[in-house]
Amino acid sequence: MIRPGRHEFPLANDLQVLKLPFKEGDLTAQINSEFGLRQLSEIMRALPIYTFYHLIATVFMTFLVEQPKDVLRYWQVASALATVVIVALIFKCRGFQHQPKRAALLLRSMPVVAVAMAAIWSVPATTFINRTSADSAVLIYGITLIIWALGVLTWLRMPSVAVLYASFVGVIMCWSIYTGLPQHQILFALVCAAFWLSLIGFIVTAHIEFERKTRGDLEKSRQGQIIKLLLNDFERDTSDWLWETDANGRLIYYSPRLADVLGLHGQDLHGSEFTALLRTNDCALEADDFQLSPALADAALVQRMTVIADGEQTHWHLKARAVVNEAGQFTGYRGVGHDVTIEHNSAIQIVAAKEAAESASAAKSQFLAVISHELRTPINSIVGFCEVLNSEQSDSFSPADRASYLSSIIESARHLQNLINDILDATRLERGSFQLVEQDTDAAEIVEVTLKMCRNQADDSKINIVANVLEDVSVRGDLTRLKQVMLNLVSNAIKFSPADSVVNVAMQSGPNRELIISVRDAGIGISAEDSVRVFEPFVQIDGASTRSYGGMGLGLAIARRIARLHGGDVTLEGLQGIGTEARLVLPATRVDWPKLISPNSQVAA
Repeated sequence: MIRPGRHEFPLANDLQVLKLPFKEGDLTAQINSEFGLRQLSEIMRALPIYTFYHLIATVFMTFLVEQPKDVLRYWQVASALATVVIVALIFKCRGFQHQPKRAALLLRSMPVVAVAMAAIWSVPATTFINRTSADSAVLIYGITLIIWALGVLTWLRMPSVAVLYASFVGVIMCWSIYTGLPQHQILFALVCAAFWLSLIGFIVTAHIEFERKTRGDLEKSRQGQIIKLLLNDFERDTSDWLWETDANGRLIYYSPRLADVLGLHGQDLHGSEFTALLRTNDCALEADDFQLSPALADAALVQRMTVIADGEQTHWHLKARAVVNEAGQFTGYRGVGHDVTIEHNSAIQIVAAKEAAESASAAKSQFLAVISHELRTPINSIVGFCEVLNSEQSDSFSPADRASYLSSIIESARHLQNLINDILDATRLERGSFQLVEQDTDAAEIVEVTLKMCRNQADDSKINIVANVLEDVSVRGDLTRLKQVMLNLVSNAIKFSPADSVVNVAMQSGPNRELIISVRDAGIGISAEDSVRVFEPFVQIDGASTRSYGGMGLGLAIARRIARLHGGDVTLEGLQGIGTEARLVLPATRVDWPKLISPNSQVAA
């Protein structure tokens, strides 16, 4: 129950700045304040009606009452003043829901107005009835009872004021009936008292029901506000968005984030068909089309899709469930969408990393198998020939046989040394501790020295080498390492070329004045995919091929690393079964070209 002068009403739109979490006392006070505002709102809606009937009843009283004229005039003046005050109060307190001071004024004024109106309408029952005819007295009683009941209905939402008004008028009416009627006074007075008590009971009952219903509505409104705040926080702090459609699949609710991710304005979405909206934004569904149909109302829909919005590719995960009303009828779908682009990309990266790790592991296993074979071969040769020379039969060997054995030991030792050097070079390149010792040298000399070093290998494989070199071309770099690169390229060309074929080595100037040294063979060739993988450490294209041709598979990886340390590169180009062309490219900043390049000279190997 609201007591006069005890409450201050906050602004009704304070709900918009409600903060979580709530304290129970704060929530109760807020509900009580809103409850008081609703009470005042209903009284202010009923007060003009009461005032209108009050004016009509005053006019009727003017025609019904004849005596005393002076009391009638004073009563009419008081009634008119009360009407003016009520009308002024109604106009002054308009919009009191948003003005705490006006609400407080109304709260203080209601008891005063009710008592004043009760006092005004107690006069006819105490003064006018005794001075009029019996028929007029009945009408006066009837009008007074009507105004009495209307007043109770007007102030019904303030039980204390309504009881005060009803009791004031009720006591006067019962006393007037008891003293004014010529007969059956007690019976009519008891009937009037019963009516009075019935009004009070009605006031109490109506107030209890009103309070229950109003508090329930306010609690629902409060819960709606809380849910809205939670949804706003959810939509603001997460990448998810909510949506709901009607039975025809048209959007009736959606989070603002949905418009953002689609690159559309919010007003463009309301009423749009959800699935059609997705199709217009370049959505590529990863399974069957995402259908919203009453025929699928019993199923939970889960769908992944790729969406291109604002030129960016994103990935969504949509989940929806059917919405049914209290009668069990299908009314649409409600769901949530989640941007899973990060998760999608992470999954792809994990798969790629797993495949790379498996590939690296396989390459390393293959490398270990190959290197164990490559190292075992020269070691076995060294150990075997040393045991032969150290045996008791060695005294019977001729000098030529002994020299041959020693030559085999030296050759195997050098081969073992080269293998170990390759492993050490790969390790230093991997760690980044490889350093160049740069000097100026003749490019043609690098080619000529390399071909002389490969002559025995070429003769053993019955390979002819033809070289076209440019004279007086100077390069700056690590001479030893550049020879190592060329030696690797030429020896590979010889290794993979069939007998009686030709390996061509050529020098030329590139479009940007860079130096290009190409080595072309007529061997087994290489695919475009393998021409990239072959430069990775521990990667060999074919283990069987590697064992057939020998080598550990580190040569090209080391060659490319050395070339790139010089600012250049090593590339492979060819087709399987036709041949391969390897190129060493050195940048123009490391090449000193002669003013006039002489015709290509040919060096026979």
